[in-house]
Amino acid sequence: MRIWHNNQFDGFYPVGTAAVVVAENLDFAVNMLNRQLKMIGLPESAEHSQFTEISTNERAAIILNDGNY
Repeated sequence: MRIWHNNQFDGFYPVGTAAVVVAENLDFAVNMLNRQLKMIGLPESAEHSQFTEISTNERAAIILNDGNY
């Protein structure tokens, strides 16, 4: 499995969004996030170009949303 993050999809309010997805590949990650967005009443706005893969080969801390808007 691979880990992806996306902080560019449309949310309920214009204050930023952030999600982490664990999936086999980028296509699965996009589909999974879009399904989740639809389930909570948001548009399926996740696109391939919005995702960044998180390496599991090295230590990292990634701030997805710091609240600064």
